[in-house]
Amino acid sequence: MLVKSSVYLSLLVLAGLLGACAPNSTIATAVAEKRLATAAVATVPFDDFQALWFGQPAVWVPPATATFDVHYFVVRGVTQPELTASLDGDDLCQVYHCLSDPGQPSNKSAWALEGTEVGPSVVCYSPRTATFQFRQYVLLPQWTPAVGNVAIRLVEAWNALMHVLYVHEATHASIAVKDLQSLTDQSHQVATCSAWAAFWSNPHLFDQLDADQNAFHAKLRADCRPEIGCIPYGWMGWI
Repeated sequence: MLVKSSVYLSLLVLAGLLGACAPNSTIATAVAEKRLATAAVATVPFDDFQALWFGQPAVWVPPATATFDVHYFVVRGVTQPELTASLDGDDLCQVYHCLSDPGQPSNKSAWALEGTEVGPSVVCYSPRTATFQFRQYVLLPQWTPAVGNVAIRLVEAWNALMHVLYVHEATHASIAVKDLQSLTDQSHQVATCSAWAAFWSNPHLFDQLDADQNAFHAKLRADCRPEIGCIPYGWMGWI
């Protein structure tokens, strides 16, 4: 999950046999309460008709992909500080189990998440064919601007933020797909169904996935750029 500055949190929810685990998700983190003076970016005099938003530019929508699904949660506001407050108060990590990032262990909130859902329960007749159906998703904020009541610049800033959140969580999704496929391949090599069940019940099964997701965060802390999914503090007024 992407959070302000550079950190993400995300989750893996394994239903049924596997229960709930948390390997990665954003969006995605307790960040400083300080507010920069960004109201000028988010508001305009309402007599400045040309500066108001009437549908153009369109609100950015993520492209369709076969790799993961996109889900949304609603945020509200007509200024950038209001949107920031709504994102900060989304309580995603209270609803989902966010992976703790050793680089920022105190972070407890998120602006977006990535996670995994598991298909129907699997009955093992042979370890070579018993396969969980994993499906990745990203959870992104959704904002519906009020026509004629918000600044064009605010919609532009929102579109830029959404793109960074998407890149961040899509990267987490690709990491999860790779690691979960590796685990599936390993499970097909065990000798018996009992061993297969023990494999997927191992409490440390997702340690490598957690490590790989946090390694992505560490990379962003070392090189925080929007084009690779990291929001520098104060970038385009987002704090």
